[in-house]
Amino acid sequence: MRAALFGLAVTLMCETVSAAAPTPRDVEGPFFPDVLPSDVDDDLTTIRGHVGSARGERIRLGGRVLDTDGNALAGVRIELWQTDAGGRYIHSGDPLPGQRDPDFQGFGAATSDEAGRYRFTTVVPAGYASRPPHFHVRLLRGGHEFLITQLYLPRQSGERGIDSGRLSLREASQTVRLGRTADGTLSGVFDFVLGGVKAP
Repeated sequence: MRAALFGLAVTLMCETVSAAAPTPRDVEGPFFPDVLPSDVDDDLTTIRGHVGSARGERIRLGGRVLDTDGNALAGVRIELWQTDAGGRYIHSGDPLPGQRDPDFQGFGAATSDEAGRYRFTTVVPAGYASRPPHFHVRLLRGGHEFLITQLYLPRQSGERGIDSGRLSLREASQTVRLGRTADGTLSGVFDFVLGGVKAP
């Protein structure tokens, strides 16, 4: 029921948004997982076979994948990787001291449906050094990579993040719109616009 309500909220919020310029590319970063987790799905808060679940505040992240005409793109694989609530990546070269959350998947994947919709359940990533909280994302279909980018979370009171009042145009186009679901869970909406591909 909660998933259905979240899906409806994403649909209503996203259908009012017109497609614009393609989503900007951004650097992949050095911490794409060097070993993928055994469980790769759209829920990064649980791992198959683990009793526990990830630490940190839950966020339901979703939206649509569109072409530059605003048409839905189905069958696009969206890969997402990020830090856990303590700021650690699922990567052997992560220099941050301390233990990575063993119950956090760290990397997930979803596929856009016929309406272009996608959805993830994850935790709010921790910022580190000078970086605000962010998600790394790669979009591909049939082995063709369309986009690598990063999504940023706007600053909430008393927290690190992007200052929504001082965003450049580029930063604004990579910033997640935040809200709350009926049960109080943090939700984020982001629509990807892909250049160089058209819906059939």
